[in-house]
Amino acid sequence: MTSKSNQNPKFFYEMEAFPFLKKWQAIWQEILFEWQQNQEIGTHQSFEHYTQKSNPNSKWTLQTLRFFLMDNKPLLEFFPKIKALLNSEIIAAEFSQLSGGTHILPHHGFSKMILRCHLPLIVPNGEQCGIRVGNEIRHWKTGEFLIFDDSFEHEAWNNSTESRLVLMLDFPNPNYNYSAEEICRYKLENLKDETLLALAPQPIWLKAFEARELPLG
Repeated sequence: MTSKSNQNPKFFYEMEAFPFLKKWQAIWQEILFEWQQNQEIGTHQSFEHYTQKSNPNSKWTLQTLRFFLMDNKPLLEFFPKIKALLNSEIIAAEFSQLSGGTHILPHHGFSKMILRCHLPLIVPNGEQCGIRVGNEIRHWKTGEFLIFDDSFEHEAWNNSTESRLVLMLDFPNPNYNYSAEEICRYKLENLKDETLLALAPQPIWLKAFEARELPLG
């Protein structure tokens, strides 16, 4: 999507519009502590085709706790603070780590019916890490939510030598009046995304969705 509409009217949103996020923001340090204790656990999906690198160690990885309402149940047991806050309207929850010298290339999200927010947990000093959505640029600040419409073209970068870590949460765009259940079911029943289909065929995704458990095989 390239242009704004009544249902997708802006690139970035203010946290005040989503009061349920306050519970997450209030415990951001506890979430960070859980990650520090368990950062090596589980699968860390790397997206090489989405990135440009300034050095061989540059990378963008995701540690997935929930995706399209499907929980990574073994991994969630190590993150009780997050598990306690997940409800039926949180579509996805993932740790996103962007190492120094990495540029996530321009791309679009899965659906214009979803909003994405970042809870920054580790941010290098200065404004060396940024994100562009549409024609607007923002910089992460530790412990302060950054909420945006990722159906617009967006890109992100880390020009420092340290890693940037955020907890990503997806939830329904309220301008569409569709529940998380309805959005996820529609997307999976009409699945065309090559990245997801490379991980598992559509029938496996649909079966996993009914069980609400992420396919890990």
